[in-house]
Amino acid sequence: MLGVAYVAQALRIGVGDASAPGSGLYPALVGAVFTVVSLARFAWLRRAQPAATPEGREDPRTPPIVYAMFCVLIGFGLAQAIVGFVPALGLMIAVALAVTGYGNWRRRILVAIVASVLAALVFQRWLQVPFPKGLLGDWLG
Repeated sequence: MLGVAYVAQALRIGVGDASAPGSGLYPALVGAVFTVVSLARFAWLRRAQPAATPEGREDPRTPPIVYAMFCVLIGFGLAQAIVGFVPALGLMIAVALAVTGYGNWRRRILVAIVASVLAALVFQRWLQVPFPKGLLGDWLG
């Protein structure tokens, strides 16, 4: 349902056409892929038999990391309203890498900074897509 809502909002922004893509094109594609992958995962889970643990209990269908990542995404939405998109993106990536156990803290910070800078260069500078500045960005000017 979130994927469908994401696509609907992106279509509201406008996807443009092949000769002049609009700012909603990329979010619409992301939402569509998210929806398809979610539906495929749901279908796979409906078919799969739960595996038994050594204690004889059934494994939960949704591991705790899924809930943690959901919280990370909610936090990203709240953080970008306060500090702006690019800093919130870096923070989200660093926290998501920590939640998934990727590398040490130095590597997480490096990946977060590089991804944020690349996103800003590609989308703000090259594609001229304005990112939300957040309350802090509006206050600083």
